Amino acid sequence: MKKLLLILNMNPGYDRTLTVSHPPLSPNIFVIEDSVAYAAGKGLNVARAFSNLDFEEYELINILGGNVGRLIEKQCVDDGIKFDSFKIAGTSRMNTTIHRTYADLIETFNEKGPTIQPKEVQEFIEFLQAKLASANGVVISGSAVPGLSADSLVQLFDQITNRRIPLYVDISGQWLKGLTQYPLSILKVNQHEFQESFQINPFDFEAVKTLKMTLGIETLVITLGKDGCLAWDTNHSLLQFDSIKADVEHANTVGCGDSFFAGLLFATLQGKNLHDACLYASACGVANTYSHKPTNFTAQTVQAILSNMDSPKRKQAQYAK
Repeated sequence: MKKLLLILNMNPGYDRTLTVSHPPLSPNIFVIEDSVAYAAGKGLNVARAFSNLDFEEYELINILGGNVGRLIEKQCVDDGIKFDSFKIAGTSRMNTTIHRTYADLIETFNEKGPTIQPKEVQEFIEFLQAKLASANGVVISGSAVPGLSADSLVQLFDQITNRRIPLYVDISGQWLKGLTQYPLSILKVNQHEFQESFQINPFDFEAVKTLKMTLGIETLVITLGKDGCLAWDTNHSLLQFDSIKADVEHANTVGCGDSFFAGLLFATLQGKNLHDACLYASACGVANTYSHKPTNFTAQTVQAILSNMDSPKRKQAQYAK
């Protein structure tokens, strides 16, 4: 049986990004210069990146409902994403991002999504349990539909842990606190989510290292937005990276974190060490800025960004003292 990486996308959406290039001519009436529609959700964005990077050994699991759910499925097919759907009552969410390029401002409006019922939660657990036999890893990325929590999936996570299936996580809030009760192969989290969840300053390196060891996290990456990232490897050694600057005017930042996570996973699964995986992840984050559709880049674009990195940039990616 072929082993696959399972990617859980527990609250997908059908998203639109609207580009507004000029201030309103009349009060509160804006002219939309461009509109892009796409299926989204952090897990789905990771899956799209994998397909675009020619990595096919995965299966995306979407929790979907209603007519919007069918739109999401169609977009997955159009994007060449390998997926399966778990259907629930209610309708999947629609989200809107407005990019006011004249003001260098991006605003995102997210619906909550449909509420999953207790009976559906148990059915979802059974649905996933049937897939674990062919799983060589589980990715949990992004929010979940209302009614679904880490606590409600204890039965599933216990089974994943007992089977020693690697867990790769990019999540925040109560889900982050819940999932760190289990051994994680990779945890990627931004600095604000990290500090809010653990009450630790990411730059208190000894405290972070102690937390990492206590929780049994193999690889920890804390992203710092435009300031790069901090990364602790399996030996608890720290690498500190500057960011790669995007060379595009009015860069789109929606999906950059998902692109980074996808690149980090992709490079790691290809056998790269953490240093090279973080460089590749950073290049994926930059490649994301070239399109208003998240993770809509190619391996060639990522490689070109890596090739154009100057040697001082590489020298800055050194083990911190």
